[in-house]
Amino acid sequence: MRISKTKKFAVEQYLIQQELISLLNLKEGFYLYDLDRDKKKQQQILDMVPEIWKYFTHMNVTGLLYPEKCKRTWLSIIRGVFKNKYYLKYKACRLLTNQGSIFTMKYHIEPIPKSDLTDSISTSVSSDSLYDSSIELESSEKSTSLNKKIIKKQLCLTPKYLS
Repeated sequence: MRISKTKKFAVEQYLIQQELISLLNLKEGFYLYDLDRDKKKQQQILDMVPEIWKYFTHMNVTGLLYPEKCKRTWLSIIRGVFKNKYYLKYKACRLLTNQGSIFTMKYHIEPIPKSDLTDSISTSVSSDSLYDSSIELESSEKSTSLNKKIIKKQLCLTPKYLS
């Protein structure tokens, strides 16, 4: 069986994520307006594309697959890098500048709690209509997300539940 990039390159992914967090100052957040005007930071993000392509899954990142279709390729790449470990949250706001009041978005990150990653699997397994005593989910820390995905697929594919 093929090992996912998330497990195979966990250290490299963490380092790239930390580099982006420090570059964009994501702990406090950044304004989309400021980053639109900062071509240096945009270019630094785009220079990281070969590393990101190598260490991250890129099937759902439009900025990597079809950069000509994106208005802000660098923002799509940022979202793709953070989607497994962080919520990239944003809210609409007004920014006061020398040119007046500007409508923009403010982005910041929040780590995804481990419980949120497994909630969808545990709720589907615990419901009476989908529970099969022959297939049980391990609740210990040793069980991997891959095992949980396999068990979830087994639950969905058993003939008992197709009716």
